[in-house]
Amino acid sequence: MEAIFARLTPAKRVKQGLGLDDWIPSPMSLGDAVPLSYAEVVMLYQTNTRVSPSDERELNAYRPDVATLPSPKQVSDLVEEMDALSAQDLGYREDLWNDSSGLRDLAEFDRMLTHATKVIEFLRDASPWKLEAVLAGRNGDKAKQVLEFVDRID
Repeated sequence: MEAIFARLTPAKRVKQGLGLDDWIPSPMSLGDAVPLSYAEVVMLYQTNTRVSPSDERELNAYRPDVATLPSPKQVSDLVEEMDALSAQDLGYREDLWNDSSGLRDLAEFDRMLTHATKVIEFLRDASPWKLEAVLAGRNGDKAKQVLEFVDRID
C-alpha cells in the first residue's frame, strides 16, 4: 500500500505542472537526438550559479510595452538635445532668478489658472472701450484722467 502512495505523490506533482512544466517541444523517444547539445545543457545549468537572485528578480520585473518606448530616432534626438544643452551656460544671469515666486502647492496654481482663465475670457469678449479702460489703468495717471474725463461726459 505504501508503494502506491509513494508513486501517487510524483504523479500529483506532474499533474499540477500541466501547462507550466510541459514545455518540451515534442514527445521524446529513447535514442532520439536531444534538442540541446551537451555543452548547451551544461551552460544552461551553470546559469543557476551565474545569475544571482537579485538578477532574476530584475529579469522578472515589469517591462514596458514596446509600443510606448521611443523610437531609435527619438532617443538619438533627445541625446543630441541633451548634449547641446550641456554645452550651454544654463545658469546665465542666475542672479536675476527669483525662486521666491515659485508655486508652493497645487492649490495656488489652481487659483492662478482660474484667475488667468477669467482674465482671458474678459479680454476676448470685451468691447473696445473696456480694453481702453484696462490700458488706461495700466498706463498710469494721465491715461486714467482721460478715461475719467470721458466718463464724466456721458
